[in-house]
Amino acid sequence: MILRLWLFVVLACVGVFAPSRASARMAETRTGNFFATATNSHPETAPQVAETHQGFAVCGYELAPGYAQAAESAPSLSNQALRGIRSLEKQIAAHEAKLAEFIKNPTVRPGMEGQSQAVIKAAQEARIRHLQREIDAFKGNIEKLKNGGG
Repeated sequence: MILRLWLFVVLACVGVFAPSRASARMAETRTGNFFATATNSHPETAPQVAETHQGFAVCGYELAPGYAQAAESAPSLSNQALRGIRSLEKQIAAHEAKLAEFIKNPTVRPGMEGQSQAVIKAAQEARIRHLQREIDAFKGNIEKLKNGGG
């Protein structure tokens, strides 16, 4: 009787901690997708000429835009700060593209089609102000990183 109870407890614990078949299949699919993406995302090409940094030239990688300026203006920045600056520069570029597209072709948000032109115009101006504030915030964060306030 005690042996059966012990066996039941062991099997229950194993069942709780062991992954289900669905979890195993999902993990296998994610792993397969990751490796397919990772191996095909950067096809081998001829080495690119790097700017002034010899370490990247040897590896054949081209520096990201803005990297050289950030490195020259503050050579004591950590790799983490430089990665943050590059990320913020990408965000700025994406938001500037959104802003330019929205200014060129302003759209109406879903659900606002029946509103008056004044309300629609105010919402569009608010969107433009919002995007501009985000761009300004990204630029401010870059300055903070350059000044060591990371």
